[in-house]
Amino acid sequence: MPDLTILYYTANRLPEATARLIYADLVVTTFPAPIVSVSQQPLADFGLNLSVGDIGANKYNAYKQILVGVQNVRT
Repeated sequence: MPDLTILYYTANRLPEATARLIYADLVVTTFPAPIVSVSQQPLADFGLNLSVGDIGANKYNAYKQILVGVQNVRT
């Protein structure tokens, strides 16, 4: 899948245990596609992680995070 990149964005509002399950499943099901993750808090070992800081959870900021991610996708 050389022409596919997974873009994951989060406001980090899920419980830690739930988020880890989601991350683990996404990594396994999308391998070998690269993952670009955009989060409001740093994520360890989850592809290229871009942390935008705690900007709040709303539609505007979701689109802002998507834009940051798309600007860093290389496929």
